[in-house]
Amino acid sequence: MCLALLELDFQAAFQANAAIMILLPFGIVIAVRMAARYVKYGTLSPTRIENRILWIMTGIFILFGILRNFA
Repeated sequence: MCLALLELDFQAAFQANAAIMILLPFGIVIAVRMAARYVKYGTLSPTRIENRILWIMTGIFILFGILRNFA
């Protein structure tokens, strides 16, 4: 998937791992917000909503990994 992304082949990257391709923009937004908060305030901890989103993303990744192995 990473090689496909480096070649800007989004269709191949999506076929390799759809869950990461769908959730990647959310992860990037959270990472940028946390980095900006660190630069501005010196704290790296996520907000309550960011923390919930990260836990939901983790659950989706686990569920996707389990379901993918059955198919």
